Amino acid sequence: MLFSLIPFIFSCGQSTQIKNSDTSNNTSNGNKSENGFSFEQEGFITKDHFRVLVIRPFDSTITDSEIEKQVRNKCIVSLKRHITSGGKTLSSNADAEILNLINDYSKITPHEDAGGARTIFVLDIRKTGCRQQVDNLGK
Repeated sequence: MLFSLIPFIFSCGQSTQIKNSDTSNNTSNGNKSENGFSFEQEGFITKDHFRVLVIRPFDSTITDSEIEKQVRNKCIVSLKRHITSGGKTLSSNADAEILNLINDYSKITPHEDAGGARTIFVLDIRKTGCRQQVDNLGK
């Protein structure tokens, strides 16, 4: 599974720009600022809210469906990285639980930035106890 994500990671770097940050808490909630949407952080925003985003430049030829696949894959990788960052290993059902969490509780929304030079695709997972559920996927 990990090896199948390597081409995805390398292909993202050339055609899209990805904003990375850690998974600590943040007060950013995606409200509009005077320059457009303010997305200051990815990862767990609160214990009930997880976010990842991918930025597509205006001149990119990547379709919306391709970028949505990329943002979902990035979410899977980010959640797995969160679990393993504490020295835990993934449980046997981690992949299925992560996919269920994404399929049942996520929403992908595109946002044009203020200058119209890029589209920001945001995947938000909002579920009560989301962080605890993800943390429990490690052993």
